[in-house]
Amino acid sequence: MNEQVGIRVIPLHMICDINTIETCLHNQLPVLIGIKLIQQNFQHNGGYLQVPTDLNDPLIKKTDIHGIMIVGYNRKTQYLTCRNSWGENWGYHGYFYLPYEYLTHPCLIDHMRGLWSILKIIPRTTTLPTVRRLVVS
Repeated sequence: MNEQVGIRVIPLHMICDINTIETCLHNQLPVLIGIKLIQQNFQHNGGYLQVPTDLNDPLIKKTDIHGIMIVGYNRKTQYLTCRNSWGENWGYHGYFYLPYEYLTHPCLIDHMRGLWSILKIIPRTTTLPTVRRLVVS
């Protein structure tokens, strides 16, 4: 009997780059990134996050990194569509739009950890591998 009991995800770590993001999204792979999500730059603007006008504002340094998932892009408008984890009452039904320019400012994103996506999804089974398979592997 070969029952599936779940999946295993093989992560892919990448550098923070617009072309990398677009390539992943074009291949229907979401992208995870950490950004400084500053509430004042988001209030009442239809879900569009703005780049702070003063990048030397001490508030930026005090703001923690927040993980988001990038799920879409629009080259014409230069905005990424992102999903937040704060629920549907935040932003535009839980989504927001991040300008490409936001990613060009190292003080606003987590360059150290970079971008993450999915390299491979492997189904798990309840059966153990054969001895031959263990030796050959």
